Amino acid sequence: MERLKVWVAVGLLAWAASGGAAVPWAVPPQPGPSFPELALENPSGEDYFIGRALQRRLTVLAFYRGSWCPYSVQMLKELRNLEPELSGKGFQILAVTPERPFLIREMLDGLDLPYVVVCDRGNAVAGAFGLAPLLSMEEARRYGQAAQLPAPLPGEPAPRVPRPSLVVLGEDGRLYARIAGLVEEVPFNGAELIRQCDQARTASRLAGENLP
Repeated sequence: MERLKVWVAVGLLAWAASGGAAVPWAVPPQPGPSFPELALENPSGEDYFIGRALQRRLTVLAFYRGSWCPYSVQMLKELRNLEPELSGKGFQILAVTPERPFLIREMLDGLDLPYVVVCDRGNAVAGAFGLAPLLSMEEARRYGQAAQLPAPLPGEPAPRVPRPSLVVLGEDGRLYARIAGLVEEVPFNGAELIRQCDQARTASRLAGENLP
């Protein structure tokens, strides 16, 4: 816990100093990746079938590195504050990380998040959205001092770890908004997330009228 406090303090100071550049959220509506029968793990280590969880649901998907990352922790807290409003608009929040279930449990004991957090050990979901870049050897060394990083994929020299990112999915299964590097590179903007969600809800429900 003390290690986490230090990382959070250092990270937030760096964030405040950097300011962050504006990055557009919106993307042309497009089919989101499909995850038929892909089993992730909930904090108890039990199967969590993400494809079923996303089916015809308005969703904010949050990808984060792990509880050791101050930018990730801040993003999760911001989402915690927005959860009542998003839930009232029909959105579920689902957070995905390569961090092991027992570490997720430890984090949840301290943060009391009101939404689902699951383990994606192989970064299959983050990778499908293009949000699991390969770490440089220097990043792997630096992060590895504070974290239990996932194992590298076969043939790769370092692990893949998701950037703190958000994806907005509609009821029609399409991707409506996507932003990466939150807090670390781009300030978290709750009002903009709500605006993107409102647009996605309207557009996806219009499109969904033609779904069988």
